[in-house]
Order: sequence, then structure tokens, then C-alpha cells
Amino acid sequence: MRRILHIRKLFLFGFWLSSVALAQQQTTLTQTSDSSNNHVTASTALEKQHWTIGFFHAPPLGFLNEKNQPDGFIVDLLNHIAQQHKLNITWQYGEFPDLLNAAKLGAIDILPGLGFTKERARSLIYSNESFANVWGQVFLPINSKVESILDLNGKTVAMLNGGINGENFLRHCNQFEVSVQSVYSNSYDEVFNLLASGKADAVVANNVYGLYMAKKYDFFASNIMFNPFKVFITQNTDSHRAFLALYDRSLQEWKKDPDSFYYKTRQKWLDVASDKPLPQWLYYSLFSVLLVALGALIAAVLYHHKFHKSTAVIMAQRKQLRQIINHMPHLIFLHNNQGDVLLINHSASEFFGLAIMDTGPLNIYQFVAQNQKYKGLIENDSASNIVYNDVKVVNDQEQMRNLMVSKTWLSDDTGKSRLLLTVAVDMTDIRNFEHQIKHLVEHDELTGLANINLIRQHLQQGIDECADKSCHGALLFIDIDHFKTLNDAQGHRLGDIILKTVAERLSNLARTNDLVGRLSSNVFLVHLSNLNENAEMAQNKAVKCAEVICERISEPIVYHNKTYHVTACIGLSLYPRDGNRVSLLLQRADTALYEAKNRGRSRIRVFHQYMEQAVKERHTLETDIHQALKNDDIKLVYQPIVTFSENNCNGWEALARWQHPKRGLLMPDTFIPIIEQSSLMPEFGYWVFERVCQTIQQHHTSHSGQSFYISANLSVSQLKDRRFIDNISRLINQYAIKPGMLELEITESIAMYESKQAADILNQLKLMGIRIAIDDFGTGYSSFTQLKQLPIDKIKIDQSFIEDVPNNTEHTAMIKSIIAMARAIQLDVVAEGVETRSQYEFLQSLDCDFYQGFYFAKPSSQLRFKS
Repeated sequence: MRRILHIRKLFLFGFWLSSVALAQQQTTLTQTSDSSNNHVTASTALEKQHWTIGFFHAPPLGFLNEKNQPDGFIVDLLNHIAQQHKLNITWQYGEFPDLLNAAKLGAIDILPGLGFTKERARSLIYSNESFANVWGQVFLPINSKVESILDLNGKTVAMLNGGINGENFLRHCNQFEVSVQSVYSNSYDEVFNLLASGKADAVVANNVYGLYMAKKYDFFASNIMFNPFKVFITQNTDSHRAFLALYDRSLQEWKKDPDSFYYKTRQKWLDVASDKPLPQWLYYSLFSVLLVALGALIAAVLYHHKFHKSTAVIMAQRKQLRQIINHMPHLIFLHNNQGDVLLINHSASEFFGLAIMDTGPLNIYQFVAQNQKYKGLIENDSASNIVYNDVKVVNDQEQMRNLMVSKTWLSDDTGKSRLLLTVAVDMTDIRNFEHQIKHLVEHDELTGLANINLIRQHLQQGIDECADKSCHGALLFIDIDHFKTLNDAQGHRLGDIILKTVAERLSNLARTNDLVGRLSSNVFLVHLSNLNENAEMAQNKAVKCAEVICERISEPIVYHNKTYHVTACIGLSLYPRDGNRVSLLLQRADTALYEAKNRGRSRIRVFHQYMEQAVKERHTLETDIHQALKNDDIKLVYQPIVTFSENNCNGWEALARWQHPKRGLLMPDTFIPIIEQSSLMPEFGYWVFERVCQTIQQHHTSHSGQSFYISANLSVSQLKDRRFIDNISRLINQYAIKPGMLELEITESIAMYESKQAADILNQLKLMGIRIAIDDFGTGYSSFTQLKQLPIDKIKIDQSFIEDVPNNTEHTAMIKSIIAMARAIQLDVVAEGVETRSQYEFLQSLDCDFYQGFYFAKPSSQLRFKS
């Protein structure tokens, strides 16, 4: 099923790979746009009236149909252009190598379906507009154990003779030092036959036609993908170029209109149809079954009602007490002063292990004397009044039951003899339920840890105990870093797994007298009681415990064969040093946690008095931000992103600055987190994007000949805003932003834990001509596979890795790995925070693409081309 969904997704993108040859004998066919006529009338718009177009077997893009006529996506497109402009075209069918040579020699006018290479460009002219985007992919037998390109070392790989994908695959192998045995064929049919016959271990093909053949042969598409490129139509350099220009104009116009012939044709040929509707006969069958089931249900209800009515009549007629009490779930028995049982119901008989039909005499006192486990049922028999008592008694099945026993003295018909009626109600399930309710009141439902109610009780006990023993205890608040981002992106199921795993790890670390609890979504608590009589030593023990917790939490979590890493920040308060009231200790541990989170990931902070002032200032800033947005006190500055030449730039990153009336100039890390946590982020984000678009429009007007772009940051909350795409689209149109002028940066945490919704939004942004970059790269755990799944253009190495290179060998190795990985998947690399000449020279030696930092230029309110 996953493979089917994967194929469906690929076809929806509408990719097509050229260089596919199938036919064994070249055939020349002529087809016109009008199915009723073999030729279109002569062109009046172009000097050249007749055009020969080559095509090869590559369904669904181009192929010979059952009527031996040209058919497919590109065939329909070019036929439609010919019909619109009254051109006469001839379709010439053949093998790919032959058609390629014919195009180079000018024997045919047009050859569609080629990717760009320098060698081909010497003899062929390429169109400006592409009609598909494709990539190369390795296809394997269903039983193959190859999982990566490294596993192909020493294997035989079949590929198309003269194809781009084969050349790029071999270049890819050389980069990984993988040696393969290459075998070539002139058509993809022959290539896949080599794999089917066992003469090859793998096939290199384009993704679209490869998937078509894989389905035919029951092969599968591996995750080894490479060389994404656009597909164009071409013609000989000496040929008449009017048709190419006409094609470019047509596709440019079509691509602007979602309802154009281009998109409708792409839907027809490249999109996989949705699930077929159920046949009409099946609806009738289901309806018939439903009617039968409904009739049976009505009959059952009527029968059930009639049965109960008859039973009630019989019971009313007989009026027998035994029948009534035997239906009671409670234990009921009646005996005289001597203990002789006069009446006992089925429930009581079963409880005592007596045969229900046993009518022999039974003396309850003698029976209990022989079975002491039942003695709780005859206690208080001598009391003269009604007695209610809760007892625990083991039944005949050796199960402990909680019984609520009531005893009532009655008189017989003569009024002389007294009878004792005992009724015992089994309260076991109710007591267990009460226990469960108590547990739920005091424990978290998801993790089973203590909740705030039990935490308060346990903490108060610890405070009282330390007051008696003159010792110290500690309270640890533990916050999972960026949990909300992960939970929103990957779904609550993974979030729950992480929370349960963290809860289990904390419980395993806790001592017997410690308490582990969960306060909120991703905030846990550990209460360490009776640490030490000395406050400083108690604090050291608590900090050491916090360090162990951070280390334990950061261990990998595996879910559905994928590995996830989480970290945690910890805030710590000590009692009685930081207070002897539960509410105060909770508040101060939370304050310390807030301070730790402000320092970054996996940080530990111990409460100090000055932290409370910082919290007050934060609340003040929250109020001031609303006014700042109204007064336009927040401004944008632009920091250049320079090329390796060190002197010029063609890009800038937009950064926010807040000129606070009392606190002066504030950097983004002071107020952006506050905006993120409030409801202002969508409004603030729109304000930033509009200012950036205004700047782009102004700069483009004054520097129309220069190529440039401006980058802005994109947050998780903006991705979740349903109005986001509409707002961006409106700004793009309002300010006439051309493709490539606007770039949006997402954090690595979003890239790592992307959801389908986030990926869809990024793809929509790409269709608008917006470039995507990953900011602060290296601080998370992004994998090679995850990066390939997102439509990104570049990665920005986090400045924390740059600040101590080339002296820090660990960071040096990390940067080299990042750049190598980016090269492998054709991504640009930006180094952030470059401040020294040595840093720049080190990065330049690694062929880093772009640089950003104070070494080149500080942020400015104006766009400067010189650093």
C-alpha cells in the first residue's frame, strides 16, 4: 500500500524523464491535431510551414497507442499548439539514440524530452520553458537487500546507452567511492529485461518511466535518487527557431492559468485517478442486505419485548419470593436463633460453594465453624437492632470480596420466633472504582505519574519532614525542548510516546522517597526529599541529579523504525532556602525553568532572587509589544549575504529591531519568543512579510538590472495559520514579486519533524516562486532522507558551529559533513555568524557558497551591494 501511495504521489507531480527508448524499428507517422484529418492546413503565422517532431516510447508522455498513432502528454500539447496556429507537423517515431543523432544532424526539427547537458547544448537549442521536472532513480528486484548506494558496490547495474541518468549515477558512485559494473542497452525495455533475467542487479532509470516498468515487472523503486532536472524540447542549432519561440509563449500563458489546456492535459495523463466508484449493482445488493438486517432487527426487538412481557406475567402470577430473591445479585439468607437456614438465594449458595439445588438442612453457625473464612458474615448476629457493617470475606473461589452487610431481625407468622435476615451487597467493583477515581484525581492519565494534587501533598510532607530534621529538599521542573513543534508537526501519537518514554526514564531514576509528576503538556516534576542538612551540598546533589536526567532524556527514542532525539531544560528550587510554602516553591522552580529555557536547549538553572525581576520585566514587555506594533516602533534591518568574492552580495536577511522607549534597542531574541507565545505572531509575521515585499519592490524599481533576494524567517505558528498561503499570495501579487526575489527561512526543528501539512505549504510556496532555506542548521538531528523530502534550496549553518573554527576540531568536522551532504543533494550553503578572517578562510577552503556575519557587514536599514 505504501508503494502504491508513493507512486501516486510521484505521478501527481507530473514529472517525466527523457532518454527512454523502446521501439526496435524507426517508423514515421503523421498526425494532426484534428483527428478527422491527417494534416493541418499550412501555417500563416510562421515562415516554415512543416515541422518534423521525433518521439520515443515513454508512456504516458509519448508512445504509440493501440491504433498505432502518436499519443501522450507531450503529443497532446504540441498537437494543440499546432492546431491553434495552423501548423503542419509530422511525428517521427524511433529509438532514443537514433532520434538524438537525427536532431543533432538536423534530420528532424524538434526532439522533446531532453535534459540539459553541455555536450548536447553544442548542437541543440533548448526551449526556455520546461514541461516536467524529473530525477534519476535506482530500481531493484523485490527480494533485493540493497538499502543505500553503498550496497551497490561490486553489483552489475543496467542503464540506457547515452542517457543522462546513467552518466550522473556513475558520477554519484564515484563521489561515494562505489564501484559498479555497467551494462548498456539502446532501450529501456532491454535494460529492464536484463534485470528481469538476472543479468543485472539493478537498473538506473528516470522515476516516471521506471515506476511504470517496475509495476510491469514487480520491481520496486529504491530510495537512491539523484540528479533532479527539468525536461525541455530541443532543436538543431541551425534549424528555424520559430516553433521553439511559439512553444515557449504558449507554455508561459498556460502556466499562468490553473484551468488552462496544459493543466487539464497534465491531469489527464499524469495524475493517478482516484478510487473508482462502486458498481451500481453493489449499491442495490448492499441496500437489500440492509433491508434484511433491518427486518431481522425489528423481529428480534419484538420477540425480546414479548419475552419480557410473558416473563413479567408469569412472575406476577406465581408471586414466589424465592424466584425474586434468586435473581438478586446480593447474598441473602434467613435463619433462626439456632442458626438453622430457612431461606438462601443462589448468590449466597454460590458464594459459600453450596449446590444451588441442595435442599438439605443447613446450620449457618456450624457451617462457619467449619469454614472460618466466612466468620465476618455472622459477626454482630446478637445485636438487637439493624446492623450495617463493611467486611472483607474470601469466597469459595478464594477471591477477596468487599461486602456491605446489613442484618435485620424479623418475626415469623406466629410472632413468637425471631428470624435474622442477612443481606450482603458485593461492593468490590465499587470499592475498586473508588480507588481508581482516587488514583485519577491524584495521577496523570497518560503517564500514570503524580499530578498537581498529589504533588502538593507530597511536597508539603517533604517540607514538614525537613522542618523536623533540619534538612533540605529540592523541586525540579523539567521542560521538553520544542515539544510543541514536534507534537504539532508529527502528530499526538508520537508526542504521547515521547511523554511516556520520558516519564518511564524519570521513574527509573527516582529514589524510593522521591516523587515524579507531570504538571502540564510537556512539563514534568521531580521532588527530591531529604537531600542534606547543608544547603550547598543539597543543591549540588540536586544539580547532579538534574544533569543525569538531561543525559537520560536525550537518549534516542525509536518509533516506527525512525529515531527521534529530545532534550530538556530544568529549573530547580531548594527548600527551605527558597521558601517553605508549596505554592512559592512551585512558582520559583517555574521561574528558574523559564531562565533555563531562555539560555537554549538542555540547560539547568537554580533559582536566584534576581530571576523574579526578569519575569516581571517579561510581563511588562508583553504589554509593551502591543503598543509597539501600533506605534511602528519595531523596524527591519537587512544584513548582507555575500558570495565567496567577499566584496559583493545579492541577498539580505531581514532582521527585526525594537527601539523600546525605556530599554533602548532590543534584539529579536528578547521579544520574538514573547510574540511567539502570544497570539500576535500571525499579525507580526504578516507585517514583516509586507515590509520585505515593499523593500523588494522599491529596490527592484531602482535597480532593475540587478538580481537579488531578501530572506525572512517563518515560524511554526505561521505555518499553522489557515490564512497564511492566501496572505502570502496576496502580497506576491500586490507588490509584483518575481520568482526568486523572496526567500523564507524555517528552523531545523520544523524541517526535522515536518508534517504532511507543513510540506504541502512549503510546496505551495515553491510554486509561487519563493525559495526555502533551513535556518540554524546543525542544532537538530536532520537526516539526509528527511532533507530530500522537503522542497528546500539552501541550508544555513548555525553560528554556534562557526564561532570557534578552525580551532574546534569537532565543529570543524561537523561543518565539513554538512557541506558535503549539501553538495550531494545539490543545496546551497550559507555560513552564519562569520566574524573573523580565519573563519572566512577556513570556510572558503571548503567551497562554502555564501557567508553572513559582522566580518562582512552589520545589519543596516538600507540594502547595500558592497560589503
